[in-house]
Amino acid sequence: MNDNLIGILKKAEPATKSFMLFNDGIGLLTLIVSIGTFIAIALTVVYIRRQLSAMVLHRILDELGAYEARHARKYVLDAELPPADKIEDFPDEREILNKVWVSFDHVGLMISFKLVSKKMVFEMYYDTIINCWETLKPYIQREREIRQGRYQEYFEKLYIMSVKFRDKNYPE
Repeated sequence: MNDNLIGILKKAEPATKSFMLFNDGIGLLTLIVSIGTFIAIALTVVYIRRQLSAMVLHRILDELGAYEARHARKYVLDAELPPADKIEDFPDEREILNKVWVSFDHVGLMISFKLVSKKMVFEMYYDTIINCWETLKPYIQREREIRQGRYQEYFEKLYIMSVKFRDKNYPE
């Protein structure tokens, strides 16, 4: 019986091989189509990410370039500000400071989550970010004490990244 079974299997072998070739051809075609699909999806993701980054950069430039934002930054950098522990007594000044630090906190958040190229932002604003942080740091620290939290964490990260960018690209 074993000899009979071996004989049957030997006769069936050529048919099995041709079936395997057909199966391998479909497998190869499926592999090629799958790789092509993966590449198309990857390119689409890259394109969408670039479009999103461009939209975010446009929003940042609109926010930081607006008259009110520029005016607030100029005030922060040029005016004699009240002491940090007395800022609550000056609500108008505090509101101006808030406009500056909140806008830079938003930029820092977008950069931290890689929604925009930090190089593009830093090329335009690294010095402004550094100067604003150094001026506003005592006020932000005061707010952190009051709020007992991580207030303006992304602005601080933005400052640190800006200093690194400046030191690497524009050493004195």
